[in-house]
Amino acid sequence: VDAAKEAIATFNLEQHLLKVSLNGTGTGTVTSAPSGISCTSGTCQSNFDHGTLVKLSGAPGPNSKAVAWTTCPGTVNGSNQCEVTLNEAKEAIATFNLSRARLTVIKAGTGSGTVTSSPSGIDCGAESGCAAEFEEGEIVTLTGVSEGGSGPVSWSGCDSIVGANQCELTINEDKTVTATFGPEQHLLKVTRNGAGPGAVTSTPSGINCGGGGACQASFDHGATVTLSGVPGANSQPVVWESCPGTVNGADECEVKVDEAKEARALFNLVQRKLTVTTDGNGSGNVTSTPVGIACTANTTCEAGFSHGTLVRLTGTPDAGTSPVVWESCPGTVNGSNECEVTMDAAKAATATFSLGEQHLLVTKVGSGTGTVTSSPGGIECGEDCDAEYEGGADVTLAGSSGPNTKPVVWLGCGTIVGENECRVTMSSAKEVRASFGLEQHLLKVTKSGAGLGHVSSAPAGIGCGGTCQASFDHEAVVRLTGTSGTGTEPVVWSACPGTVDGTNHCIVTMNTTHEVIATFNRVSTEGEAQVSEAVEVGETTPKPKSKKSAKARALAKCKKLKRKKARGRCVRRVKSQFKRRRQKREFRGSWLGNRHRWGWR
Repeated sequence: VDAAKEAIATFNLEQHLLKVSLNGTGTGTVTSAPSGISCTSGTCQSNFDHGTLVKLSGAPGPNSKAVAWTTCPGTVNGSNQCEVTLNEAKEAIATFNLSRARLTVIKAGTGSGTVTSSPSGIDCGAESGCAAEFEEGEIVTLTGVSEGGSGPVSWSGCDSIVGANQCELTINEDKTVTATFGPEQHLLKVTRNGAGPGAVTSTPSGINCGGGGACQASFDHGATVTLSGVPGANSQPVVWESCPGTVNGADECEVKVDEAKEARALFNLVQRKLTVTTDGNGSGNVTSTPVGIACTANTTCEAGFSHGTLVRLTGTPDAGTSPVVWESCPGTVNGSNECEVTMDAAKAATATFSLGEQHLLVTKVGSGTGTVTSSPGGIECGEDCDAEYEGGADVTLAGSSGPNTKPVVWLGCGTIVGENECRVTMSSAKEVRASFGLEQHLLKVTKSGAGLGHVSSAPAGIGCGGTCQASFDHEAVVRLTGTSGTGTEPVVWSACPGTVDGTNHCIVTMNTTHEVIATFNRVSTEGEAQVSEAVEVGETTPKPKSKKSAKARALAKCKKLKRKKARGRCVRRVKSQFKRRRQKREFRGSWLGNRHRWGWR
């Protein structure tokens, strides 16, 4: 607890399982309030909080009676809902039974016979008709048995004919079926489809469809009729889209005429193959109307079209590619540059996609100077910095740097080849930038002296303090400013390779590598003046014959001072002064030893 905090504890009621099972010959749905149960078949279940009053409602499906609660672990209210209080796991059983409908059978015809049903209920003998009730959704099969030399029964009003001429119905409403006994004829109809010509004839005769005769005829009940399809010019053999019988080995439709029937004969035109080839160094695609051809660049594709079809081929070039050229069009090229082909035989077309002239632009950037030339010729910057080249051509750009300018740097180049040459493939209009930057020279600043100070440059780069060296463009004029710290005299420039102006700035022109020394001396106080004198004596006075070092001699001078504080200050300054001089000598020795390895001049 490192701050005010809050916890929330939740106590939920126990839950109990309510299970619902659906029975019966019908269909229905059981739902619950509150929601959770939604049962359409079999068994379903849901959990409810302890003590919840759940109301189960049963909705009967098509042709089903209202729900009957075979088991309700509660009470059935006036709305026929099963109300259950969930204080433990419970189960309810809902029964949906089918409704009933009336099936009537009427006997007709000059013959005689009997009609019975399965399941039982219908039993028509000598009477002219009979009826019975069946559950809705039940499948009833009627069987007619001829008597007294009558022909097979003929059914009317059945859902389907099954088995040995049995009438099958699904009882979903009151229905009437007619059973006709005696010699009877049925209509056989033929329908011709397809774009090709052709005729259909029958054996026994009666049908002569497409040959100038009738496309339908009546035949005796039970007769077998053979339908033959004869294709016309440029048509494929007949295809029986619908044969209400069987198709034999001779491609004939054999129909047993036991009811009105229909056959559908399809005559398609012969398919002619169209082949399209695309070539050239450009890119694009060729498509057809009607659809079928879809060719990309440098491929071959083909499709079949019905005999006599007018096919329009359209070539669409990609960006940077010239309009399609039909090297071969087995038809005519219309005003929209489309190849129109009439497919009266197998045909082939060739489409060429070529890259047109592409524009190359070279832009020179940077502070340096230089020229750019091209192979093949066209670019010469200097003078001409753009040119047109054949599409797909490889152009090599060479950059030549001017005085004091670094080698060219390519921007937007495809490939760098050889000794820094730019190769561009002219698959589209291209732009390349050639950057010529001035050479740079190193300017180094070394700080010395016992005082505090900071050296900066304009333009920026030097910050001693921070960075004591920086590179500047060739011929750049760099202005060095020395800012003295507290208790420090103005900067003294040693080895300024330019000029020191009237405001004590070292101004350097960067035409080579330069080094500048900035000295910051402390302002002398009484003790400091004496220290300075002591150090100066130690440095400049010729060594005495004694073996004392300059440092020792300077320290001896300090000990001669009268005041204790001045002596201590003098000793500290002498030690610091000689320590810096030793470090400077060590650094200079290291620099001289490594300058060739570092590339310094």
